[in-house]
Amino acid sequence: MEALVRQVSGNTVYTIKQNAKAEIVEKKSRFISFAIKTETETDALSELEKVKTMYPDATHHTYAYVINDNGVLYQRYSDDKEPSGTAGLPILEVLKKNNIENVLIIVVRYFGGTLLGTGGLARAYSQSAKEAVEQAGLARRVDCAVFILTTDYSSYEKLKRIMEEHTVMDVKFTEQVIVRFAAEDLKAEEQIGKIYELVNNKCIIERENNIYLEI
Repeated sequence: MEALVRQVSGNTVYTIKQNAKAEIVEKKSRFISFAIKTETETDALSELEKVKTMYPDATHHTYAYVINDNGVLYQRYSDDKEPSGTAGLPILEVLKKNNIENVLIIVVRYFGGTLLGTGGLARAYSQSAKEAVEQAGLARRVDCAVFILTTDYSSYEKLKRIMEEHTVMDVKFTEQVIVRFAAEDLKAEEQIGKIYELVNNKCIIERENNIYLEI
C-alpha cells in the first residue's frame, strides 16, 4: 500500500459515473469485474468483503484501488494468490493510466482448467478491469472552491446568467439573496472578478472550503 501527498499537476482526474459490473471469459476461466465508487479505504475494504461474500467459491478475488482522501493519495492492490504482478498490478495500472481516483476495481476469477501463463493472466485481468470501467463511464473529478455570495435582488438578476456557469448549491431569498456556489478552483479567481465587475462590486463573496465535484 502506498500513501502520498498528491502532487499538483495539470492532468485531468476522473472517477466513475456509477458502479458497474462486467464479465469476460478467457480459455474457460470466468473473470467477473466490478468498478465501485469509494471515498475511503475503509469503504473500499468493506465493498471487497461484500463481493467475497457474493462469490465465496471463486478461485481468486483480486483488486486494486486509488483513493484521494483530502489530498492524500492511497493506492493498494492484491493478486490474491495469483502469480506476483499478474492480477492486482495490471488492475491498478488501468486506474493510474487513466487518472481515475476514488474507485475500487475487483476482479473475481473462476479457474477454467487451462493455465493462461503470466502474460495471459496480466492481459485478462487488465481487460476485465477496462470492461468494468467502460460500463461505469467516466466523469471529470474537479477540485472546486465553494463561495457564499450575498447581494441585493436587482444585482442578483444580473448575476443569474453567470451563475449558470457554476454549480449552484443553494439560494436563499431573505432581505438579500444569498447564493452558495462552487467554481473550479483553478478558474475561481477569474470568475469572482467577473462577478464583482458585473454588479459594480455590489455584493459580498466569502470563500468557504474546497470540495470535489464530478462533471
